[in-house]
Amino acid sequence: MSRRPLENKVNFTNLFSPGAYLSALRQQTAKSENCSMHDLRPSFSWNARYENLSSKLDVIVEGLVLQGGKFDGTSLEETHASAPDFIDFPPMIVSFVRNFEPTKENFLQTPLYSSSARDRLLMEIPLPCSKQEREKLILASIALFVS
Repeated sequence: MSRRPLENKVNFTNLFSPGAYLSALRQQTAKSENCSMHDLRPSFSWNARYENLSSKLDVIVEGLVLQGGKFDGTSLEETHASAPDFIDFPPMIVSFVRNFEPTKENFLQTPLYSSSARDRLLMEIPLPCSKQEREKLILASIALFVS
């Protein structure tokens, strides 16, 4: 059975609790894969074609904003002082997979918060960036938020 890309999109701004949604996605993946939730790790992609999602439970997440940097889908970079405080984050494909260990080199673990108050951490998302940009971005307190 073929899925249309629109069926897999979820805008986090429309959800009362994005954290509960992510937990439910992980639970459903564990059930369909017949494994423990603890065996699953989040996986993220920005350059896969939406029409060719690899799992029945892949979802395209929209409605996020980035503070302290900019991301074009391939690389995280520092913003200029005149840039807006919050920049729209490109849609990303989120899934939970077994035995996935993301590489830590050339990635920055970027926190995703439920609001700009930074009071509830939903997860950390590894975003690709150069070693030179990493320190600047950490000092800029880079973070993702549900807009």
